[in-house]
Amino acid sequence: MALTGWIVLFWYYRAVLLALWREPMLCHPILIIESDDWGPGPKSHGQQLHRISKILERHHDARGHAAVMTLGVALALPDVKRMALNDYAHYYRQLLSPLRCPAIYGVMRRGALSGIFAVHMQGLEHYWPPTLLWAIKANEHVKAWLLSDEFPRTEELPPHLRSRWTNATSLPSRPLPEEQIKAAVSLEAKIFSRIFGNMPEVVVPPAFCWNDLVEKAWASVGVRIIVTPGYRCESHDRDGGMTAKGSLIHNGQINAYGQMYVVRDDYFEPGLGHLAEKGLAALAQKSRLGRPTLLESHRFNYVDDPDVADAALSQLDLFLEETTQHFPNVHFMSTAKLAGIFSGVHPDFIQQKIRRRINVWLLRVREVPTLWRAACLSGMIMPALVLYRLTRS
Repeated sequence: MALTGWIVLFWYYRAVLLALWREPMLCHPILIIESDDWGPGPKSHGQQLHRISKILERHHDARGHAAVMTLGVALALPDVKRMALNDYAHYYRQLLSPLRCPAIYGVMRRGALSGIFAVHMQGLEHYWPPTLLWAIKANEHVKAWLLSDEFPRTEELPPHLRSRWTNATSLPSRPLPEEQIKAAVSLEAKIFSRIFGNMPEVVVPPAFCWNDLVEKAWASVGVRIIVTPGYRCESHDRDGGMTAKGSLIHNGQINAYGQMYVVRDDYFEPGLGHLAEKGLAALAQKSRLGRPTLLESHRFNYVDDPDVADAALSQLDLFLEETTQHFPNVHFMSTAKLAGIFSGVHPDFIQQKIRRRINVWLLRVREVPTLWRAACLSGMIMPALVLYRLTRS
């Protein structure tokens, strides 16, 4: 009876078990710090980016590669002055450019050329312009946000307005027409290429809200890597929140358009109390599971109140110093390089030993709460524990 129960359990969870086995298993710790919400802003943002770059340059892995931070960039903000001229009847944008934001643009370009920064596309805007235009007219708080600064901070918008790929003029939000998505993706890819000199390769969906039509449009302009939190949300509910749709997403998974997913579900947000020790704990846990550590670290940590920003930079410096001390075989790299490893371009990074793969697979199974509870209740935990001890190095 126990054996029959185990067979039934294996069959019921076969898709999850197979996905965990197929997900690439890394031999070495890999660390990437991913920072979102950069874009047009004051000179001080460029100065803070420069301070970040100096910290990254000071820390190297065993191969001599400097630490890497990816920059998720929304290319435009509302052109507040121009929109005010026609009483906000039309939307106009101001772009991140060498002329309007020379300090920010200059540091990004230099960092990208040296390899310490890698620029990812979040979108032309961190919102859907028609939705924002509607909200400016319908909500005094949103209009006050617009008038608050020459470069209004999108972090301060209500969450449902920060999504780009859904119509949130009413809640629950509704899908955008495919032709509008295609036109918007084509335009933002061209502008990204004009600003940075290359078509976007990696995309970070704004607010992690997107759907299949958006992936199709991204594929048409050459985007091949999508950063995810391990799931996909497609809309906002009646309260403005988001709910995951579909099954869990795993590192290295390929979608219907040949694009690769990578998972970023750990955080280094010093402004929210996520300090160096939290980053080190995430790196240790992800490395045990044969996974890369992608740490989410938003712009607000480094550009808010000077005391907060100084503390965040100190924590970043400390975290990287502790990383190289406690993980001497850590590898710093960009997300695009990581995708190359998952694709098999660098097979020396992928675990090939079957004994080690079984051990890591069992550790991954332990991280799936429903599967672990079922294993405990059915008694399958006993043979799994024996197998784990036999394969443990």
